[in-house]
Amino acid sequence: MLCKMKKLLLLIFALLLIPVLSFPAAARHAETTALLREKILSMNPPELLSFLLEEGLVLPEDFDVHITEMSEPFVYSQTPYILKGQLDDSYRRYGYEPSNQLMFRMYAIYEKLGVIENG
Repeated sequence: MLCKMKKLLLLIFALLLIPVLSFPAAARHAETTALLREKILSMNPPELLSFLLEEGLVLPEDFDVHITEMSEPFVYSQTPYILKGQLDDSYRRYGYEPSNQLMFRMYAIYEKLGVIENG
């Protein structure tokens, strides 16, 4: 009987301990995500494009040919909207299909990184 009581108390203790131990990890994850989001938003256009390329971004053909004129300004101008959850991949926003492709690809990377607000 005493053994069963010990097992029951141990089980209750373990169940109560799980949420307590997972809270700091969740808080650290939220803090890390916020810091990464802040870092991304503080990058200049060439740094931001470089970062996205390192994370696996593949540029559509026209954007790949015109890095400085098209790619850098596009990722720089669209990133804040994506990170704030104001732009998503639910519909085609632009009349120029390579712009839609690039926006969808950027969104996928930011989603993978977990830096989109309310995402």
